[in-house]
Amino acid sequence: MSLAGVAIVLALGCVQALSAEAQPEQSLDRAGLLARWREDFELDQLDRILAEGPALVSGGGPLAHDGEALALVARALFAAGREGTAQSLLATARPLDEAGCVAIELARAEIALARDELETVLAIVYDATTRSVRRARSPDAWWLAAQAFARAGARDEAEPLLVHLLELAPHSVIVPSACHMLAHNALARGDRERAQRFREQGEHAARWQAVFRARRIQLRAHPADPLPR
Repeated sequence: MSLAGVAIVLALGCVQALSAEAQPEQSLDRAGLLARWREDFELDQLDRILAEGPALVSGGGPLAHDGEALALVARALFAAGREGTAQSLLATARPLDEAGCVAIELARAEIALARDELETVLAIVYDATTRSVRRARSPDAWWLAAQAFARAGARDEAEPLLVHLLELAPHSVIVPSACHMLAHNALARGDRERAQRFREQGEHAARWQAVFRARRIQLRAHPADPLPR
């Protein structure tokens, strides 16, 4: 199937899901639950997601049509080595809103990138006709497209996506890796000044991320402790 064909199939899946009748949900603090799961995932503490998630997003679970919840659980399952279950969850997902569709698409692209299926990644997150990133408000979409191009050897395609990503999400955990890629590209062209600028930006972002991560872990274990020094 062509890249355009893959994109059309994915889009049709979301259209069909959006037209489905909403299912009643049990009383559940969805926002609080997803906030905890997001932090769990970002801190590589997957046990809670793996314990709670599958039952909540499968079958008649209260989050069975919640694309954001489904995507988080699928990503955690994949990270834990349960690829088949993750793929099955995403393949049968029928999210009921646009945000849910986006989350499912990006989770599919993330797993495809991990499997080095670069054409699939680009079909999901990049429009080759208009040379633009789909879901352009999501930093993850820009990052996935840039990585796919870079792995395919298309550094000139990846670079403007990385530069825009730094402007779109200057405090994202993605920033150190994006800066590393940009510095590497600059060195390959012999532009040492640009490479040094991105290297310094990446090192600064990495230090900030390390402190932020340490503080979040510390707050979980000992909420009253002072900031890490």
